[in-house]
Amino acid sequence: MRYEIEYLGGHPDRPNPSKIYLTVVKKNLNILLEGRGFLCLWEPILIDSEEIVSIDFEQKADRSLGKAATGAIIGGVLTGGVGLLVGGALGASKKDKSNLYITIDYDGRHFQVVLKTGKCTANIYSEICGLFNLKNL
Repeated sequence: MRYEIEYLGGHPDRPNPSKIYLTVVKKNLNILLEGRGFLCLWEPILIDSEEIVSIDFEQKADRSLGKAATGAIIGGVLTGGVGLLVGGALGASKKDKSNLYITIDYDGRHFQVVLKTGKCTANIYSEICGLFNLKNL
């Protein structure tokens, strides 16, 4: 599957953050990072499963307090006290700020590639870990 994510940095061949496509290629046991966007000048980067030293992810989500307050005010005005609570809960949307950290061995040195994967974190993590299961078959 191809994921639209943000590359935050870490690979020596690509120092600048940008929006990318990430594809886990099970057939070749690697990860393909490709630039996306109209004016993208990215050369694709292949990370072989043998280069991956470790993989970790951090899941975190923030609630929008501004939207919660707006929802509470509107809910309170329209329906009274109960609407205040319901409107606040519905107005507080979660923004997923999850990151994936892939430590790679590149020419004998370790680098940590940081990807902002959002809601796709668990799926991407699972697919990348699956590369190691396929390699051992």
